[in-house]
Amino acid sequence: MNEREFYEVCYDRYKHEQSQADAIYQRAGILLPSLPILGAVAYGLGRADLLVRTFTRVDIFLYVLAAGSAFACLAVSIVFLYLCILPRRDYKSLPPMREWDNWRKDYRKKFADKGAQPDEDKIGIHCLEFLKDKIVDAENAYARLNEIRREHFRRAMLWTALGIGAVAFQAMFYMLLHLQGI
Repeated sequence: MNEREFYEVCYDRYKHEQSQADAIYQRAGILLPSLPILGAVAYGLGRADLLVRTFTRVDIFLYVLAAGSAFACLAVSIVFLYLCILPRRDYKSLPPMREWDNWRKDYRKKFADKGAQPDEDKIGIHCLEFLKDKIVDAENAYARLNEIRREHFRRAMLWTALGIGAVAFQAMFYMLLHLQGI
């Protein structure tokens, strides 16, 4: 594998990690609207008048426990979703093309100052090596941060699912209490 082929492999990996970061944002955008809806349902099913009677009956205790669990799960899910979409300062980007053009001009000028004719192939090879190093560094940073963000998203989904389960139990006990006239 020559330098050009290796550069292309590195650049493809870099683009892949960028697309993975974009995909994480898209998935978070799907989860984001579900949290307020779920919170509104849990709030709508809530009954503050039952808090004083929490320890008098088992069904009321389970209702209050389910309501508290629903809000706690949603809060934890919001924290993990925030960590997932939080911009990271550790992301590295490639220098702008103007900088690469200036670097090539400076390299040509070094040849001219020595009185030698610049070899475009050597300039291209040096530029590829420098660019390859920048891409490898950036791809490595992207891969590490994307893995952290994927884990935060997975945890946000887990806590949202637990919150849905808690809201379902809350709704079941709400209905049970309502049927009993409480």
